[in-house]
Amino acid sequence: MADMLAGRVALVTGASRGIGRAVALELAARGFDTVATMRDPAVGAGLAAEARGRLRVERLDVTDLDSIDMPDGLRVIVNNAGTESDNLPLEVMPVDFWRTIFETNVMGLVAVTRAAIPKLRDEFHRRTDSECKAGDHKPANQYHGSRGRSRQF
Repeated sequence: MADMLAGRVALVTGASRGIGRAVALELAARGFDTVATMRDPAVGAGLAAEARGRLRVERLDVTDLDSIDMPDGLRVIVNNAGTESDNLPLEVMPVDFWRTIFETNVMGLVAVTRAAIPKLRDEFHRRTDSECKAGDHKPANQYHGSRGRSRQF
């Protein structure tokens, strides 16, 4: 199976710890050339040595558009980066905390996905002769996506 995946790249955001770290290690073990991304690559300094496969650590901050760079050969994107804060009552939690959470957890996911789609589409078209159109689907309705969060209050 690893030979079948050779040259196929997986990118994981928020791979410095927890689920992101575990997913990056698993993808590498399954044969993907894995890019484990995080805001501070020094935090993941030992990650490549821990991997049972090909894994490299790179800087990617989902709130910094200049740091979002998708590798060639991208086949898998795992949008794991996220942040949270104290679960304070609405009237107590500062608005800046809300902005940080939404900038990371919503807008960051959108930014990374937007950057990944052309690479995913290129990779798909390079590997098939069919008339299928990877990623050519009805775009998400931005209004409903943003309002969905407000319904969870």
